Amino acid sequence: MNLEVEHLSKTLGKSKVLDKVSFTLKPGKVYALLGSNGSGKSTLLKILSGYYSHWTGTISYGTLDLKTHTKPFQFKTGYLSESNPLYNHMYVQEYLDFIGGFYHIKKSETLKTLTQFGLESYRYTKIQVLSKGYRQRVGLAACFIHNPSLLLLDEPTNGLDISQLKVFEKIISDFKTDRIILFTSHISQEVESLSEHQLVLNRGKIKFV
Repeated sequence: MNLEVEHLSKTLGKSKVLDKVSFTLKPGKVYALLGSNGSGKSTLLKILSGYYSHWTGTISYGTLDLKTHTKPFQFKTGYLSESNPLYNHMYVQEYLDFIGGFYHIKKSETLKTLTQFGLESYRYTKIQVLSKGYRQRVGLAACFIHNPSLLLLDEPTNGLDISQLKVFEKIISDFKTDRIILFTSHISQEVESLSEHQLVLNRGKIKFV
């Protein structure tokens, strides 16, 4: 299924962050969303995730319209925000079980996700004592836990060291087969190694590169 965005506009305060943005994303592809700070990258991802509800235009994923089928749309979406909010008082597995519960995920599947993201040794560790890189892993695991077909990742490699980055690159490579992956990054090397297509936001407009 394609993700279709048509004439999407969003105003924050007195600023028009997105101005009649239109594009199509196809499954099996990894797309990088580029632009300077304040260009609207995070705003666009928040809209696609269903976080923002006040916008104009049309967003559809297959037969699902984001405005009229918000919950089914979100069930097919995995979203990692730039801030990666976590419940610090929880243990790693406890947190992933909690997130998985929203998607009716069995605990056995949670264990698979822990292993996939190299977190099995930290399953009984409180999130608050983890390093930044491992906290990012937990956020990514929560994003992937329900096997979404549309992934929206805002600075997903933030805090990852070289070895963790290689794990992430392999996951993206294995995961993209029938899915759409859209991510932001300010690191050109990551953009080149991970993405096949780039979308550039500038002054509320978008273009493919």
